Amino acid sequence: MFAGLEELRSSAPGARLHQCFGCGPDHEIGLRVRCFRADGGVLAPIIIPARFEGPPGAAHGGIVAGYLDEILAGAALHHTGRIYVTGELTVRYLKPTPI
Repeated sequence: MFAGLEELRSSAPGARLHQCFGCGPDHEIGLRVRCFRADGGVLAPIIIPARFEGPPGAAHGGIVAGYLDEILAGAALHHTGRIYVTGELTVRYLKPTPI
């Protein structure tokens, strides 16, 4: 599904952003979110590891919000070419997110 799509990158390899908990490929225990340009938006392959389990069989809500925050940042980068930080994020959980 992601073959042939351009990956959005906010920095060059070795830059400080590569240590970001959400998107940094060099962060030892981070989420390592990757976003790819798609028609009108972004796609992100997400598989939540068991180490981020909250309630049995489901991801911790804070981790789900972290993934969402990173994907929204990827969408902003895709549409503007600029890096942004989140000022506020509200999430209403309707059902558990499986791991």
